[in-house]
Amino acid sequence: MWCPLTSLLSLSLLHPTLGCNGNGDFCNLPFTKYTFAGSHNANAYDLVIPELIQEDIPLVDVNEILRGYYENHDLDLTEQLSFGIRAFMVDLCDQADTPGAGPFLNCHGPTGQAAFRGKFEDDLDKVAEWLSLHPRELIVLSPDNIPLRGGTRWEDLMKTKFGGLGTGSSCAEIDGTTDVSSWSARAEVSCAVIRDVPNDNITMGALVDLNLRVVVWPENWRGLFYSTYDPEIQAGATVERLQEDFMAYANGQKWGFPGRNTGFLFQVLGSAKYPSFAQYDRCPDPLCKAAALSQLKDELALDSVKGMSTRLNAGLLQDDTTPHEHQSEETCPEYACGCLGYRSPLEVAHQKLLENGHGIQAIFVDYPEVGEKSNVVHVVARMNEANLRHLRGEDEPGAEWWSCHWQPFAAISTSSLLIIVCALYIFLMCRYPDRWGVCIWDQWRAYKARVAARKEGEERGREEARSYLYGEAQGGGNINMDMSMPQQIPPGIAGIAPIAGNPQANYAYPAYPPYPQQPQGKFQKFADTE
Repeated sequence: MWCPLTSLLSLSLLHPTLGCNGNGDFCNLPFTKYTFAGSHNANAYDLVIPELIQEDIPLVDVNEILRGYYENHDLDLTEQLSFGIRAFMVDLCDQADTPGAGPFLNCHGPTGQAAFRGKFEDDLDKVAEWLSLHPRELIVLSPDNIPLRGGTRWEDLMKTKFGGLGTGSSCAEIDGTTDVSSWSARAEVSCAVIRDVPNDNITMGALVDLNLRVVVWPENWRGLFYSTYDPEIQAGATVERLQEDFMAYANGQKWGFPGRNTGFLFQVLGSAKYPSFAQYDRCPDPLCKAAALSQLKDELALDSVKGMSTRLNAGLLQDDTTPHEHQSEETCPEYACGCLGYRSPLEVAHQKLLENGHGIQAIFVDYPEVGEKSNVVHVVARMNEANLRHLRGEDEPGAEWWSCHWQPFAAISTSSLLIIVCALYIFLMCRYPDRWGVCIWDQWRAYKARVAARKEGEERGREEARSYLYGEAQGGGNINMDMSMPQQIPPGIAGIAPIAGNPQANYAYPAYPPYPQQPQGKFQKFADTE
């Protein structure tokens, strides 16, 4: 009896680890139809900033000013992996004394003024260790800017670190005709180099099951996947400019690869302006130089990579707590309240690309952890769920009936509940007045007492007035009640004898002249009129 129960419990506990990048359904997605959360200049952190200014300026940290331009991340590669990033685009440089040879160095910046940090292969050792602890996770490694004389050094490095079985054997190669159904799984984390756009039988599940969990893009990857990076758009990028640019690709106003389906790489990032020290160089004294650097720091604080990422992530990469505020062109007539909508505007562009036969291969960002209520990992997870629905021919989710009917329902329910509560209280007040109606009954008794007192006062006032007028207040004595007022008779009016019983009858009203009568008959014509 315990064996089946134990087996069922084991399977339920292991189910999350049997998925692909955190979701079992994602294993069914072809590699080209899976969207990765990517990191741009993923290795640009903790860099040694070049000393562009040799002299010390009091109260000004020049390196902190320049760090806003050179660095793209606060998290190292393993921390980015733990955050959920699964695609890494890196910049690499040669050592100055061994150009074209030796190990690659992490770097970022223009030639001759780049910032550096250690050997890239040391970072790969940490990545390999992380992957060994997470056996169902698949990542992408891509070179962005590497030395032109690199030759095969990029792929040689991948072969050394992820060639399989620790022997440094070559990475597996995948192109448009590759069939992996006959391949054997490798015992250790291994690499697969993409030579051409894979066909749909290269699924996420197949790669994970074969332990080919480091997918390597070659140096010519720009011929396989289309990057939306545009120097004119990315320089000082804003949410509005990027969103407009992405929708231009979605609506076919801007093209990826004409004539074939395109896997887009959405670059949700901005490039910082290289700091100019022209004003600093013109300063004749230290105070002027300090002021120039302070102004430069303020300018970079507004246009630094981290500052732009904070705004762009919040405006384009909304997390799962954000309402479904963005709508596509779909109507969802089978739902009373229409389509559910999307949390991020990028999901609307994604839907349009799917309709046109394209897709988003990855979304690359800087500083993925910054931005209010933003998370690129949440966005790509929702996109991959949409990729699955599109692959299966399923409709997009519709809004629940409650979403557009809750207001009248709430109004009716609230009114009904209020009536019920009032009726219940009235019943309890009448049934148990000493417990539930004390306050109400006390107010009622006080009101009745006030009404009775007012009536009693009015009656007493009438009695006193009656007694005063008729002399009853003084014991019934005769009082001269002649309350007549002296009358003044206008001159020319004869007095009239007073009428008995009417003390004011001696006033005679004047005789007014008769009101002129209107002439009868026809009116007289005084003048001819036209």
